[in-house]
Amino acid sequence: MNASYTILILVLVVSGATVLACRGVVAQPPAQSSGPARAPAEPSKSGAVAEAVSRSGPHASHEHTGAAHWQEPTDEEYRARLEPLQYEVLRQAGTERSFTGKYWDSKADGIYHCAACGQPLFDSSTKFKSGTGWPSFWTSVDGKVSETTDYKLFMPRTELLCSRCNSHLGHVFSDGPKPTGLRYCINSASLELLPRVEAKVEYREEQDSGEKP
Repeated sequence: MNASYTILILVLVVSGATVLACRGVVAQPPAQSSGPARAPAEPSKSGAVAEAVSRSGPHASHEHTGAAHWQEPTDEEYRARLEPLQYEVLRQAGTERSFTGKYWDSKADGIYHCAACGQPLFDSSTKFKSGTGWPSFWTSVDGKVSETTDYKLFMPRTELLCSRCNSHLGHVFSDGPKPTGLRYCINSASLELLPRVEAKVEYREEQDSGEKP
């Protein structure tokens, strides 16, 4: 009986030691997890990289109209934003009928902006009466109107586009008045006239934003 009792005691002692050993193994992961506690620093680092990448995205260099970033609308957004004639002229290079546009004979003072994106294009002080039935200017705002060649009438013409959104504005011809001798023949549907005081504020804010990195 004493031998059996002794053996039983030994078995219980070994079993208890085994259980304690297992508990020690299970308890190790929390102790190990304190080692990689610096891991959360990685997401913040990658977040900073992602923010830097977003600032250098395709819209980072766009100019401003007022204080908000201008971003290229989708075709559906242009359709929703513009009147049918505006969309036809600006986005499909159409032409409004002469003597029908709201600005062809306007003598109001101000700055003419692109009706599609709001960029300033022409100053009313450069507008003149051409007799063509379309708004005509002898120059444009520097850097705001780009040119391309148009062969739609089977002869080359210089087509005018908004330099920001590439919307169609009209054409330029070499039969204008001094000092340039040019006639910027523009569709009224491509334009939006803002009073000079309001336009100056908006134009100045756009220029200031363009100077930023």
